[in-house]
Amino acid sequence: SSKKDTIWEKVKAKKKFEASPIVKSGFRLLMSLRSVTFSYGQSNNTTLPGFNPKPGNFGQDWGLNAPGLDFIFGSQDPDFRYRAARNGWISNDLRIASQFSQGKTTNFNIRAILEPVPDMRVEITMKRDFNITRSANFKFDTTGNFNDFRDLAAIESGTYSMTFNIFNTAFKDPNATFKEFVGSRYSIAKRLQNSNSFYSAGTDPKGFPKGYSGGQQEVLLYSFLSAYSGKSADRQKLQLFPSLPDMNWRITYNGLSKMELLKEYTSNVSISHSYSSVYSIPKYTTSVNYFPGLDSSGLIQPKYIVSSVVITERFAPLLGVDVTFLNSLTTSFSYNTDRSLNLAITNSQITESRNKEYTLGIGYRPRKLTIPFISARGRQTVLRNDINMRMDFSIRDNKTIVRKIDQSAENQPVNGNKVITIRPTIDYMINE
Repeated sequence: SSKKDTIWEKVKAKKKFEASPIVKSGFRLLMSLRSVTFSYGQSNNTTLPGFNPKPGNFGQDWGLNAPGLDFIFGSQDPDFRYRAARNGWISNDLRIASQFSQGKTTNFNIRAILEPVPDMRVEITMKRDFNITRSANFKFDTTGNFNDFRDLAAIESGTYSMTFNIFNTAFKDPNATFKEFVGSRYSIAKRLQNSNSFYSAGTDPKGFPKGYSGGQQEVLLYSFLSAYSGKSADRQKLQLFPSLPDMNWRITYNGLSKMELLKEYTSNVSISHSYSSVYSIPKYTTSVNYFPGLDSSGLIQPKYIVSSVVITERFAPLLGVDVTFLNSLTTSFSYNTDRSLNLAITNSQITESRNKEYTLGIGYRPRKLTIPFISARGRQTVLRNDINMRMDFSIRDNKTIVRKIDQSAENQPVNGNKVITIRPTIDYMINE
């Protein structure tokens, strides 16, 4: 009998590593990021009336060492006025009426460009601007034998704006959003009451926490931001000046012209969409009678008094299509919408403006166009440069509604119009 050798082979299969969908999405996002731009700017200024030393080279009075090298090189010490007074640099003339002021402006911007798929470009922007000015009548005061410099009627004031996303309510029934705003006031008031160690227990006649009525500034403001951003009242940050701005974006896609069906007739097909929204405080000032407890009217006054806040939202466009044909014909269509929300805190009302615009355009850019007129030499005139002819037709519908809080009357439009525009244009460059 023959002996047969049997060889056993053990093959160990190697298991391939499979990344999770979340990791894949993260890598895809990182690979699509093309550029990120970040900028932070700060500017400061100081105005001190009655300053006696005369500036010489580099703005310094070298004999008196005033205002000092630290100030020359940009120091904005808030106590600089007191140092100047101690050194005798300020006039003690009681007739000086100009105010001492120190201002600070900060600007924060982020811009990122992504290309998640070929021929698609996504631009994301975030922006925050904050300005504050501290001013006072800093002068020599002899009241009550004081006989020294001090601040009189000191206040803080400024402006604020940042990108703020209210996309969640852009296509929602405006009446429903307003009802959510009115209904969320109680939850906001309770949160404000619980966060204030100086509050008094109890409720007002309408059931709101004592000191935080339905018309109190902070209650109205945070309820407004909560309802129109689509957030729950329990998740709304109780900050007058939020530190982190929201995202705005612009999306364009040019890949349709590569489709077999379209590239035979078109050289470019572009689809665009853009969203921008900004929350702004036109003006704020410190409350003269600020105290964390109840005031004489039974309300808790905030540190800063704000008469109104504004949110402006724009889809420009919500949808835009631009097509360039091979025969130099161009067509475009865009649908733009915008709304402006103005909360008047002193009047307890919201003024809401909504605009819609449809635009249809057609253009033609012939090359070396022949003019059907014979010149003096008996030849037809041929334009050497390109001529751009375009016709745009648009319909814009505007409507403004005032919504009053705690009033049974229906919200009625107070203003509106419809504008139809036909705009023909012809551009020709005579010479280069």
